[in-house]
Amino acid sequence: MYAKFGLPIMAQEVFDKLVHRDVVIWTALIACLTEAEYAEKAIKCFERMQLEGISPDFKAFTSVLRACGKSRDIIKGHEVHVKVCEVGGSEGNVFIGSTLVDMYAKCGTLTYAHEVFDKLMVRNDVSWTTLIKGYIEVGFFEDAMNCFEQMQLEGVCPDSVTFICILNSCSSMFSEQKCLQVHAEIGRLQFRNDHRLGCALVEMYGRIGALQKAHEVFEYILVKDVDAWNALIAAYGTHGCVDDTVRCFKEMEAEGISPNLATYVSLSKAYIATEDINKATEVLAEIQVEDLSEVDAITGSSLIDAYAKCGLMEKATKVFDKLPSRNIVTWNTLITACVENGCNKEALCYFDQMQCEGVFPDAVTFICCLKACGNLVLPNRVNELYSQIKRLGLLDRDQVGNTLVLAFARCGLLNMAWSVFSNLLYHSEVSWTALIAGYAEHGLGEEALGFLEQMQQDGIYPDVFTFIHSLKACSDIGAVDKAEELFAEIERQGLLEESLILGNSLLDVYAKCGSLRKAQEVFDNLKAHDLVTWNTLIAAYAENGCGKDAVKCYEQMLVHGVTPDAITLVCVLKACGNIGARRMGYAIQGEIEKLGLVQRDHFVCSTLVDIYAKWGLLEEAQVIFDVLPFRDVVIWNTLMSAYGQYGRSGIVFGSFNKMLGDGIKPDPVTFVIVLSACRRAGLLLKSQTYFEVMSKGFGIYPMPDHHNCMVNLLGHAGDLDMAITIIRKMPYHPSLKVWHTFLKACRNCGSMEFGRLAFQDALHLML
Repeated sequence: MYAKFGLPIMAQEVFDKLVHRDVVIWTALIACLTEAEYAEKAIKCFERMQLEGISPDFKAFTSVLRACGKSRDIIKGHEVHVKVCEVGGSEGNVFIGSTLVDMYAKCGTLTYAHEVFDKLMVRNDVSWTTLIKGYIEVGFFEDAMNCFEQMQLEGVCPDSVTFICILNSCSSMFSEQKCLQVHAEIGRLQFRNDHRLGCALVEMYGRIGALQKAHEVFEYILVKDVDAWNALIAAYGTHGCVDDTVRCFKEMEAEGISPNLATYVSLSKAYIATEDINKATEVLAEIQVEDLSEVDAITGSSLIDAYAKCGLMEKATKVFDKLPSRNIVTWNTLITACVENGCNKEALCYFDQMQCEGVFPDAVTFICCLKACGNLVLPNRVNELYSQIKRLGLLDRDQVGNTLVLAFARCGLLNMAWSVFSNLLYHSEVSWTALIAGYAEHGLGEEALGFLEQMQQDGIYPDVFTFIHSLKACSDIGAVDKAEELFAEIERQGLLEESLILGNSLLDVYAKCGSLRKAQEVFDNLKAHDLVTWNTLIAAYAENGCGKDAVKCYEQMLVHGVTPDAITLVCVLKACGNIGARRMGYAIQGEIEKLGLVQRDHFVCSTLVDIYAKWGLLEEAQVIFDVLPFRDVVIWNTLMSAYGQYGRSGIVFGSFNKMLGDGIKPDPVTFVIVLSACRRAGLLLKSQTYFEVMSKGFGIYPMPDHHNCMVNLLGHAGDLDMAITIIRKMPYHPSLKVWHTFLKACRNCGSMEFGRLAFQDALHLML
C-alpha cells in the first residue's frame, strides 16, 4: 500500500519488519524507491534481494533497469542486462526489451540501445516510442525522425505518446516542413480530436514561430480549457507578441476560464521577451508563491525561469524550495538561472546539493556548471566535471564537448582544451569558436588566428561569435591587416548590420591599434550605437591623446540620450586631465556623485584623485580620498604620487605610515613613490632605510626604478663609490636610464674617472 502511494520511507519500514519476503514484496519496494527518485537505494535493494537467495523475475528486472536508467549507472545496468539474458533473454519480452532500450538511452549509449531494439522479436508502438524518446533526450532529433518514419514503414501505428515525443523533436529542429508532415499524419490517423495532441501541436507551432498555424490548431480544439489557452498564450508570449498575449488572456477570462499559475508565467514571459522587465515583474506579483503544493515540476521550472530573467533570484530560489517535487528539469532551471545572473558559486553549490538528493546530472546540468567553472576560473573543478562527464558517457554530445573546450581554455588549461577538441567527433563552428575564444582570452592571438584559418580550410564558415573572438585576437596583437581582411568578409556576409556586438568588436580593434580615422568610420557606419559603442570610441580618443575629441564624443553621446556608466566617466576624466579641461572635470565629478559611484566604484575614484593631482588640486584629491569606503594600495599610491610630484615629501611619508596602519601591504610602485620623495627631499639615510625594508620587510626585490632612485640620491650626495657599488650588484644589466643618472652625477661631482667608466658601459649597452 505504502509503495503504491509513493511513500518509500514508510514502505521501507514495513518491509524491514516482514519475516517472509518473496520476490513480489522485493519488487514492490524496488519499484517504489525508483519512482520516488531513490534510484541508488533501489539498486542496492535489488542486490540485497539476490544475496538473500531470491531470484528476480521480469518485473524485478524491469524495476531495477529503470533505476539504472535514472541513476545513469551504465555498469550496473549492463550487469542486469547480462542476468536478463541468462534467464531467457530480452528478445521475446517486449516490455523488458523496451526498458533496456530506455536504460541505455538514458545512460547516453544509443548504440547499445539500438542493438537491443534490433534484437527484439516484436517491436510495437511502446518499444519504438522508447527508442524515439531516447534519441530526443540526447538531442539526436534527426535520428528520432528517422525512427518515426521507419516505424511507420514497418506497419507500426504511432499512438498519441509517440506523436507528442515527435512533435517535441520537430520543434527542437525548428523545421516547419517536418511539423506540417507530422501534423498531416496526425489528421490521417484520426487523432485530430485528441485534446493532449491538440495542445502539443499548438505548443510545437508556437516554439518554431508559426503563430498563425498555432492559432488555427487552437480553433480546432473542441474543449478549450485552461491547458489549451495556456498553450496559445505561451506561443505568443515566447515570441514577445505582447498585444496578442494580452488579448488571449482577456478572451480566456471572458470565456469564464480562470487563469492559473502557468498562464501568468506565460504572460510575464511575453514582457520579458520585449525586455519590459517592470511589466513582467508586475504580472509575477499576481502569483502567490506561499502555497505551491499542487504545482508540477514543469510549471515550477517556468516560474523559476521567469523570476530569474527579471533578476529576482531570491524569489526564484523561494519557489524552488517550496516545490513539492523537483526533477532534473527543475534543478537545471535553477542552476542555469544562477549562472545567467552571475551567481556562479551558488550554481555549483546547487549542483552538489542536487546529487546529494539523488538527482543525477544530465548534459544540460554539466553545460551550465562548466560555464560557472569557466567564469570562476576553477581548473580543478573543471577536471572533476570532465571525469564525471566521461564516466556518464556524455562526452559525445556536441554542446557538452564544446562547453568543455571553452571551460578548459578559460581556466588556462589550453592543452586540455586542444585535447578535448581533437577528440570531438565533429568540429562545428561552435567548437572552433570555443577554441579560438579560449586562446584569444589568454593573449595568444597568433594561435587563435591560426585556428581561424584552419577552420576555414576545413570548410567551416565563421559565424558572428567566431568573428568577435577573432577580432579580439587581432586587437591584442595589433594585427590591423588581418582585421581589415575580416572586416571585408563581415561586410560581404552582411553581418555588420545585424550584429551590434560585432560592430563594437571591430571598432575596438581600430581603437586599440590607434587607427582613429577607421574607428570613426566604423562608428559612423553602424546603424545603432549602444553604451559599449560610445565607450569604445571615447576610450580610443582619450587613450591616443585626442582629449578634445573624447570630450566632444561624450557630449554627443549625452545629446543622443545615452546614460554614461563608470567606464565612460573614467575615460572622459582622463581626457579632461590631459587637456586641462577643469570645468568639464568638475561636471564629471558631479555626475559621479549623482550616480553614487564615489561610494561604490573604486576605479572611478582613483581616476578622480589622479586627475585632481595632475591639476595640483591636492586638497580636492584628499577630500575624495577621505570619503572612500575602501582604500587599496592603488588608491594610496595615486594619492602619495600626487603629493610627491608637488614636493610634499613629508605628507608622502605620513601617508605611507597610515597605509601600513590600515593593514595595506605596499607594492613595488609604492616604494618607487617613497624613494622618489626621498630623492626630491635629499633624504639619503631615509631612502636607504626604505630600500632595505622593501626587500627584508616586505619581500619586494628591487627593480630598475628602485635602483635608479638610489643611484640618483647617492649621486646628489656625492657618494659615487656607493652608487657604482649598487649598480654593480644589480641582478640584471643596468639600463641606459641608470647609466644616464650616474653620468649626470659624475658631471655634477666633476669625476672624470667614474664618468668615463659609466660612458663606456652605457655605450656597450647601446651597441
